[in-house]
Amino acid sequence: MDKATEDFLKKAIDDKLLSRLRKKRIAEELILILKEENPLKSLKRLEELGALKYILPEVELDEDTVERFNKVKDNYNFWKRNISDEKIELWMIYFCCLIKNLEQSQIQRISKK
Repeated sequence: MDKATEDFLKKAIDDKLLSRLRKKRIAEELILILKEENPLKSLKRLEELGALKYILPEVELDEDTVERFNKVKDNYNFWKRNISDEKIELWMIYFCCLIKNLEQSQIQRISKK
């Protein structure tokens, strides 16, 4: 995350602007983050800044989630090299890592966002 984006995000949090953003816009930004080379880094930064609780209040970046994120990339690369070159949306796998420990009702709330 560059400095200008981080400064904007801090101001948006302070001014409580994140709650006013369209849900579709938030979802688009989350997908962009999950498509990054290292999405965990950006998610951790969002958590540090207090923005993750606005985007996905149900999600915690605990040790289990971090470990799953770290394993996904290795397994994905192995899959591509050795099993199939079929296109898999890696961001969707990362999203599943985020919601794995949630209750069905929590996942349903997220899906309505």
